[in-house]
Amino acid sequence: MGEHVFISYAHDDVAYVRKLAGHLGDSGVPVWFDHSINAGDRWTTTIERQIEDCAVFVVVMSEAARSSKWVDREVILADRLGKPIMPLLLSGRGLLAVNNVQHHDVTDGRLPDNSFVASIRVHAGGVAVLTSFVGADGTSAQVGDGAANSSRAPRVDTGGVRLDGWAWWSKPAGTYGDYSILASNAAPDEIGEIRRETESFQPGTLPAVGGFGGFPWATFAATTGDSGLLHRVWWWDWTGDYDATGRPIAGALCLCLAADRPLSYEALAGYARLAWQRYLDDATVPDPAPGQLGKARAAEVLAGDALASWAASVAALTLSTPVRVLPDSDSPEPEQTARLFDAVAALLPRGITVLLQLSTGTLDDTNGPFAIVSGPVRPRPDDGLDPALKRPRPVRAGNAVTVRPGVDPDLSDWPESRSYRWRLRRLLERYSIGVVVRHLDEATEMPDRLGREATTAALAVLDSVSGMAGVGRDLVLDRAVDIGEVRAVVAGSRLAERVPVREHEAILRFLLVEGEATDLRAVAANWLPQLADVFVEVFERRAARGGIDESWLESAAGLVRSAGADDVLLPLLRRMGTVFPVPDLLARIVEQGIPADRIRQWLLSPDREADLIAAATGRGPDPLVRWLADDPQAPSWLRSLAAPDAAGARLPAADRATLDLMLLVAGHLPPPGLAAGSPYAGDRDYARRLTGLSLGDHRFERNLRRALPRALMAPAATEDALLFLDRMWEGSEARNPEIITTAVQVITARPELLDRPGAATVIELAAARDEHVRRVVAARDVGHAARADVPLTELTDMIEGAARAEVGVAELRAAFAGWPGAGDPVRIHQLVVELGSRLTGGIEPRRVHAGYRVVAPLLAEEVRNRLAARIREWAKEQETEFGEALELLREGLRRR
Repeated sequence: MGEHVFISYAHDDVAYVRKLAGHLGDSGVPVWFDHSINAGDRWTTTIERQIEDCAVFVVVMSEAARSSKWVDREVILADRLGKPIMPLLLSGRGLLAVNNVQHHDVTDGRLPDNSFVASIRVHAGGVAVLTSFVGADGTSAQVGDGAANSSRAPRVDTGGVRLDGWAWWSKPAGTYGDYSILASNAAPDEIGEIRRETESFQPGTLPAVGGFGGFPWATFAATTGDSGLLHRVWWWDWTGDYDATGRPIAGALCLCLAADRPLSYEALAGYARLAWQRYLDDATVPDPAPGQLGKARAAEVLAGDALASWAASVAALTLSTPVRVLPDSDSPEPEQTARLFDAVAALLPRGITVLLQLSTGTLDDTNGPFAIVSGPVRPRPDDGLDPALKRPRPVRAGNAVTVRPGVDPDLSDWPESRSYRWRLRRLLERYSIGVVVRHLDEATEMPDRLGREATTAALAVLDSVSGMAGVGRDLVLDRAVDIGEVRAVVAGSRLAERVPVREHEAILRFLLVEGEATDLRAVAANWLPQLADVFVEVFERRAARGGIDESWLESAAGLVRSAGADDVLLPLLRRMGTVFPVPDLLARIVEQGIPADRIRQWLLSPDREADLIAAATGRGPDPLVRWLADDPQAPSWLRSLAAPDAAGARLPAADRATLDLMLLVAGHLPPPGLAAGSPYAGDRDYARRLTGLSLGDHRFERNLRRALPRALMAPAATEDALLFLDRMWEGSEARNPEIITTAVQVITARPELLDRPGAATVIELAAARDEHVRRVVAARDVGHAARADVPLTELTDMIEGAARAEVGVAELRAAFAGWPGAGDPVRIHQLVVELGSRLTGGIEPRRVHAGYRVVAPLLAEEVRNRLAARIREWAKEQETEFGEALELLREGLRRR
């Protein structure tokens, strides 16, 4: 459905319709009428479509309209489509087709009043406010500036309270219509809700003007939503208008106010009175002024012991039954009665007060939906004094119990209410009104309706106040206390001014030591500065046993925020340094923007370099590192770490080593100083600095053990990895065995690095530790000796060592292949004889046989065959002397 109003009229009345369209346009209502369609063309698809799409159908009735078949057809179509029809009588008699609809009298060419415009909006479910009307050709023409305060009102910030919407409930003057919502800036679905709620509150038979218990009244209700509280206040009074029968017309202005706290009923009533008067003057509703609405001041509304005692009784009674306060005067001002409501509500838990519906007046015999109402009741025979008790006996007025201001009622029939009043009075004797009211105001978690369950919850709130001091005393005396009791005491509460300082401190100390992450929130809300050392002890103890997880850190950050970072974290740093997880807690503090300047100065002092490095290690350019580097005293490596291109920064060797340690732990593999082509890896200063940082402090050793091997084994790592490890070993005072372990891993992954010069010590140590490395080194030595064509005795030494190290045949063959004599049977024969003499004793054929078994697998097949032929020739020459041994040698040659 569209948003415009369709005007049906006879062509003779077009002059009036133009004025009407302008009037509605000035009021913010979009209008369509067929001012440009010829009479013969009127029943067109354009007309039909505009009626189908309209929000409201207005027909201008006149003698000309009665005789117009086009008007008749338009009315019939609108009725068939179910459109809201609003007739205007311009002249003559009304139309038969709409005789069952109340019309507005505009005879003599006058324009309809504001109630007509308001009715259009209500019937349309909230017609949008526009400043134009729509012509037959689909174009728009400007007809006015619109009506202020007619559309959905902007949300104006007035100190935490804003006007969220309003509605006007009444009936048009001079008509036979019923009461309904005539105007509102609320959304259509909200209008229906306001209408239903208003009609449930309406007073039934209206009071006589100026009569006893009559207008004005103020009615209050509240609901809780995701964004806080929504207060609704109605102001009821006479409008000064009369209906068609001459009876006075009443009205109710409903104001919807969003707030983050309960508001004073007295202040709400005062604002509603002003808004009523403004609406009658110019049909607008003012926003509340900053500070105009706020929470009732308990010390003022409960001034005097007698009033506090009476309010405690009525508050307790309200938990069990609706209450009607009989007024002292004929017509008390609504603000005066609302002040009594403030006194009663102040002594109820906040979660209960939002359930209350209250009214400063009603003539209904019952309270209707109200928990508390002020108004007279019909006299009853049993009204008066109980002769035995000599005090007013509460009497029933329908569903309500009547009480009189200042007169304490008897609560004998309501034992739960009696218990609530007794406990409340005991608290008021022990604590100030402000302390008790603050505690009640924090009790927001309550059942969603009044009754026994709500009464039980309210009693538990009072018990928690009483229980605070008892639990605190037990803790001071070092008595056993269950943590559930302590949690119940502080749940949703503030301990300050409610328990003595010693008990307050004992409760928080217990929660710090025995509690979990969620308990830190209660500690933060009730923090005492003298507990900083306790927090440090608890943090250190939990960190030692691995009891600090993400949830605990998050709660600890909230506590530090309440206590002050410098006052809590600085003692923690002095006690623990920057071991895990202290830097993580500090990082959360920095991310939340909590001031910690003294901590930064402490970390940047020259004698705290190890702590600074530990705090930054593994973090990269995160908020903590940037915060530390933002200080002029920050070292160059820290500023480089905070920069986006930290990995590529060109720095002195010592600073490069410091920064590379950060990158290593952060998983940057390899860091620039250890990457291929880097000049740093062979630099003694670089190696010694990294050694001193990573192996000289237990905070880094574990990280180095994990990260350094991965960095040096990477394909993109430096070719001087073994030289770097050699110099780390040289610079390591403790000769840390992890360096040799790393060397073993690197040699295994990158054996080609053995050919790089200058790493003899670490290679020798690695070979001594690991069999695989020994084989790799032995094969490498054979290759070096073979390619250098060293004397035969030296080459024999290398091959013998490789054989004893059990170097694989394939590895040894590859190393031996570089020997210049590998294709010369004569030189190979000499090598066989030399090697055989090293491997075994005895006669020469046996030595040749032993040497041949080692050397033959290293030769190409063609060379091996030539060698075998040469040895056979030699064997024939030696056959006379070594017959048996030669036969064994021949057998070996045949097998190979």
